[in-house]
Amino acid sequence: MASELGWDRVMLSSPVISVTQTDNGVRALTQNGDIILAAYVISAVPQAILNKIHFEPNLSSQKMQLIQRIPMGSIIKTVVFYKEAFWRHQGLSGELVSDSLINVCYDDTKADGSQPAIMCFVAANNQYKAGRMTKDERQTAVCQCLAQTFKCQQFLKPLDYIENDWNKEEYSGGCYMSVYPPGVLTTFGSKLREPLGKLYFAGSESATEWMGYMDGAVQSGERAARQVLYAMGKVCKDQVWQDEPASTDVIAQPFQHSFIETILPSVTGLVYFLCAFITVLIAFLMY
Repeated sequence: MASELGWDRVMLSSPVISVTQTDNGVRALTQNGDIILAAYVISAVPQAILNKIHFEPNLSSQKMQLIQRIPMGSIIKTVVFYKEAFWRHQGLSGELVSDSLINVCYDDTKADGSQPAIMCFVAANNQYKAGRMTKDERQTAVCQCLAQTFKCQQFLKPLDYIENDWNKEEYSGGCYMSVYPPGVLTTFGSKLREPLGKLYFAGSESATEWMGYMDGAVQSGERAARQVLYAMGKVCKDQVWQDEPASTDVIAQPFQHSFIETILPSVTGLVYFLCAFITVLIAFLMY
């Protein structure tokens, strides 16, 4: 991608500290003192990280309220390497979803069978707990959790262990996307993708599908680019929002629903139905 853009256009290790809009375009100032002039700017940093950047003119009041309310999630990602994928020999998938220290893990062995490994996610409250441990303590705790969950002591003998605490990443602030407390999306959600003058917003949080994933990041970037093209008069308004083409690598298969699954109410609907039924029954018995 950098080669296609031209390396002279790619600036690494150059965090932007201010974005100033003028009648002639946009001026971005980096922490290194470099100044970049452009006609438009697309920001793809996590919404919460926008608080680290000075904007002139200021972000709208609702945008400011939004980015102060959506912190990034809390995750430590670990990969534990082994001599062989012994779990496969025992008929185990290497996958789990639990309320233990490891919330989710997957078999991360390469497709050709090399580098047998288990990739684990330590999330939310468990991240806070594990974050107070040393790296060696976390390795021991992760391996013990795997051994206890899969009931296999071989998990206690890793060849190597690597990890990344995303909460320590200055320009991520966490992983994998923003956390939306109750009421935030309904009150401020419309400001996620709304441009401010010549400033446009992308990033996985602003995707309409696969938020928090690379798919969503790409979708949001393409949408923001089309918003800029529309502002430049190069595309029509109805071309800005487009459905993503179906994958040709993994063909989507429709879910087959039984009649019972089709007519079953949601949890909320079931609660409403039971409350109404009980109310009618009590009224009937009383009269």
